[in-house]
Amino acid sequence: MRRVLLVTLLVILMLTTVGFTSEGASYWEDMKEIYEWNAIEGKSEAELDISIPSMDIDYHYKIDVNSQSNFDDFSSYLKMEIKDVQGELNIPVIEMYTYGSDIYINKEAVLALLAATGAADDLVIEEEYVVLESGQKEVDIDFRNVLNEMIEFVDKIDLGMDLGMEKEGDTYTLTLESDELLDLLDAYMRYIFENIDQLPDSLVQGQEIELTEEEKQQALKEYDAFVDQYKDMAKIFIKGSKFYMEGTFEEDKYIENSQLEIKVMDMGELNMNVASTSSKLEKVDFELPTSVMRITAEELAELIMGKIGIDTGAKVYINLDGTYVKFDGSDIEEGRIPLQIIDNLAYITIEDAEKLFDVELEGLEDPFHMRKLDDFGFRVDWNEESRVIEVY
Repeated sequence: MRRVLLVTLLVILMLTTVGFTSEGASYWEDMKEIYEWNAIEGKSEAELDISIPSMDIDYHYKIDVNSQSNFDDFSSYLKMEIKDVQGELNIPVIEMYTYGSDIYINKEAVLALLAATGAADDLVIEEEYVVLESGQKEVDIDFRNVLNEMIEFVDKIDLGMDLGMEKEGDTYTLTLESDELLDLLDAYMRYIFENIDQLPDSLVQGQEIELTEEEKQQALKEYDAFVDQYKDMAKIFIKGSKFYMEGTFEEDKYIENSQLEIKVMDMGELNMNVASTSSKLEKVDFELPTSVMRITAEELAELIMGKIGIDTGAKVYINLDGTYVKFDGSDIEEGRIPLQIIDNLAYITIEDAEKLFDVELEGLEDPFHMRKLDDFGFRVDWNEESRVIEVY
């Protein structure tokens, strides 16, 4: 969990600080000084408006967030209060702690989530907090070292774009119009595809990512086929949208005001204004809860999915080259099987089918036509758009 929070924090910064003008580089240098702090306190006030006239949707929320984070072990505390200005929803206060790979969430927030899925009917929580455990052995990570290596990784990023960040005194401003927002997202996605295997070893320990040049090019090819070709259409769709950011560095403090406006033609729009302050702390001022109920994230997911009728059994996606991804509860298996296409029909061996789908196939001969799985309680679909065989 701490790694996820760390990556999220730095990825957000990547989108507005790398590969731009000298002012953008200067902003990043100032931002790096914040990561030298021992701990940080954050306060944010936000207003979120969502309007979709055709669906009679008009939401207005005010959001207050207070947080503390320790950069040495990346333990954290967050309190979020969400107010429905129109008074239609009563949203409970969310309090969350992280420590190690565990996440602590106050029971009011957990019960509200479960109630929305119908999974809270027969669940009693006596304790004040629910701890979501990773279910894995704790990996000893030097988070200060991970942070430094991530900063070095960001230092090398060059998206080849000039988005025109400006600086006056200690204040930086950045304005992105709709076309620039999409161009930036496109450049960032391409950079990730080409350099994902360059992430620091300390960040992905136990999850080493190794991609051949051929695999990288295949990923980019699929991105072009399924995403990039729609970029120009998307620019027309959200024309008039924009993002504005103003950030000021003071002694032991960083103040930022931002505005995001997303307009979707004449269908609706989303507006979000955020005012935030990050202040230096010598140490965090919170203690972990002691009244806790422990549950693994997998157990919680199964509880929710079971209540809303989602099948938690195996689901397999098979590409025409024989590569597959198999989902079985919380487990994910990837591999490759010999797949034959004969007269536009897909065939695999009996042995591969029995291993992949955990089923005994008697009285059948190789090669095995995959549609025969329908006779054994499975559903086999062909997804023409993604050109993938889907088995449920």
